[in-house]
Amino acid sequence: MVLTGTGSTTQGQQATFQLQAKDETGAPLTSLPVNVRVSGVNPQILPATTDNTGTATVTYTGGNSGVDFVQVAATVTGQAAYSNQLAITWIGALVPQISVVGDKLLQLPNPGLYTATVTDPVALAGGAITVQWTQLSGPGTVTFEHPTQPTTHATYTAPGTYMLQIAATDALGSNSLPAGPITVQPPVNTAQGWIGSPLDGSHVSGQVPITVATAITLTAGTLTYYPAANPTAVVTLTPDTTGSGQIGTLDTTLLNNGLYYVLLSATDGTKTMGSGVWLNVIGDYKPGRVTTTVTDLLVPAPGMPIQISRTYDSLVRNTTSDFGYGWSLGIKVQLEIGTTNDITLTLNGQRRTFYFAPTGTVLGIYTPAYTAEPGMFGTLTSPTSNCGDGITNMLVKTGNIYICAIGYDLYQPQTLIYTDPYGRVYTIDGQGNLNTVKDVAGNTLTVASNGITGPNGLIAKFDRDAQGRITQITDPLLNAY
Repeated sequence: MVLTGTGSTTQGQQATFQLQAKDETGAPLTSLPVNVRVSGVNPQILPATTDNTGTATVTYTGGNSGVDFVQVAATVTGQAAYSNQLAITWIGALVPQISVVGDKLLQLPNPGLYTATVTDPVALAGGAITVQWTQLSGPGTVTFEHPTQPTTHATYTAPGTYMLQIAATDALGSNSLPAGPITVQPPVNTAQGWIGSPLDGSHVSGQVPITVATAITLTAGTLTYYPAANPTAVVTLTPDTTGSGQIGTLDTTLLNNGLYYVLLSATDGTKTMGSGVWLNVIGDYKPGRVTTTVTDLLVPAPGMPIQISRTYDSLVRNTTSDFGYGWSLGIKVQLEIGTTNDITLTLNGQRRTFYFAPTGTVLGIYTPAYTAEPGMFGTLTSPTSNCGDGITNMLVKTGNIYICAIGYDLYQPQTLIYTDPYGRVYTIDGQGNLNTVKDVAGNTLTVASNGITGPNGLIAKFDRDAQGRITQITDPLLNAY
């Protein structure tokens, strides 16, 4: 008896075997009862009977991945007879695997670009793979340029936070992966609409009255604001905004300096519209503000000792940082990048803004540049961005927006270098993480989430919990604090 069949197949599919039974003269053994014995990961016995050509066909489904051994046994003229033994490998039926990269922060009306990498973990076992992009959530509608291709642009109709999803399907099943959250900011040239004052882009301090435009009377509405660094932290100024004239007051003495968006969603009885302005909060008049710094550890080092300090600021008492709510490392930078690409730095307790002022050529090509606000000394440069590095870091202007000269992506700095009036150089990445501090003598402190390394190579190590808070500091002598 000769057994033939499949050498490998996919878990969950069927395998087929064919038996040819003949006597010693080569004549077919017809109507012969046989048992197909399966041993291995899917053990079983399958009965069958040969037809008038001496052939029997059997199939079975492998529910487990691994190797089975298949052999046929029968009784011929009172004697036990056996076929050859075949091995079959069942390959695990894994669904397609997905990973996604793309824009998580963008500004209307710019689209986001998303690329999914979809792979079949078992070569091409599942056959052709199809993909489908969909919207999971968000305040507006998302339109995909190529919803059935791995790479697509997505356009958004309204600012807010969105979640997308891509699903991949082959013959073995489907898999899906959420993409996000994606923060979509309002356009830079936001129309003031029904907000009469302050004007869009104003620099404000103290008590700032917010008024309705002339000849507008509101019958219902809501006045809110949020910081550019955290669009989800929406604060309601006036829940029931009606009437004309002054409709609210923004108290900047309670706010950190930086960029804020004020939004009026209202109706005048005939139409409903949204109006918004971007405001830069400046100044040091913050009555009632409490700040304090405690030094926990000082490690001597050439030029720049490693100093571990905790700083508390009541203006950020609702924000958890390195040592809990309101407390952060003394050597730390807070970075905010506004929709106009202005950059606000909080460094050594001072919070100041550098205004984006790129320098251009007659050819319409710009390079990133920044101008400090009045009273702020030092310089800020961005040698590296998503547009390029060095001489390739080039921009073009479209309307009020600067985009990369190559690729046309919205400009996003990746490396920032701040030089203070004393010559100290601070290197900061695009996410606001302080990487290095170098003094005028060239001594460098290297800062990372897991510790600080001094110019002499000594390390103060940090242990953090799941929320990113420092729970233990270990000095170079392995003393724990």
